[in-house]
Amino acid sequence: MALPDPDTAEVRRQFEFHRREYARHEAAWIHERQMAAAHEQILNGLRRAYPMLTAELTPRSAEDVAGSSEILEPPRPKGLEALRSLLGDEPGVFYTTSDIIKMQIQRGWIDGATNERAGVRAAIQYAVVKDHLEKKVTDNGKPVYAWKLSSNDSEDEQGEEVPG
Repeated sequence: MALPDPDTAEVRRQFEFHRREYARHEAAWIHERQMAAAHEQILNGLRRAYPMLTAELTPRSAEDVAGSSEILEPPRPKGLEALRSLLGDEPGVFYTTSDIIKMQIQRGWIDGATNERAGVRAAIQYAVVKDHLEKKVTDNGKPVYAWKLSSNDSEDEQGEEVPG
């Protein structure tokens, strides 16, 4: 069976369709790998913070989850807990408020509604006051924030109400 002439519109249409589909699926795969890596970092942080729960915090294999009928709802950290999860693994790395909000939206922790954005801003200000975040102002006047190397976490872990 002879192949159709490559100059036909149908061949070109099919080629373009499959090229786009390949690129779309490749991008989705990359995104899923990035999300898996982010969750792995969070689990590693939880293991360091709570070594007594290591057995309970061991990641399940993809086959276990895929073959399970249970629906896994990821936790949605808020306030100081969310800031610690996002910035705590990279102390000294500065982010704008917009960057922090975008990271929370990407993780599905907030949907970006105005009141949620205000909650993130309040949590940032609270973390600055409580000496968890360092605040700097860039040359163009934008405030940026970084988790402090020696953040005093003990106050907030003893039941103090944290905004956000």
